[in-house]
Amino acid sequence: MIAMSEQSEAAVDHKNPMYCPECHELVPEWWDKYDETFACPQCRSMTYESKEDYIEATHGVARWRRENGYEGGIDA
Repeated sequence: MIAMSEQSEAAVDHKNPMYCPECHELVPEWWDKYDETFACPQCRSMTYESKEDYIEATHGVARWRRENGYEGGIDA
């Protein structure tokens, strides 16, 4: 069982919580809306727990770019 801080616990309210593989903090649901690099808000780690997490982050980057007026794909 991973211990969570009260702040992290309050910040997350969704069905599929994600944990940072470096500091094991619960990552807030809105993490992909404010940080294009998908760094952990606690330790700034830019790693992922699984392939599914990487795919989710990649899709989030594409969504962020669309919402913020960037043209082209992920590497554009």
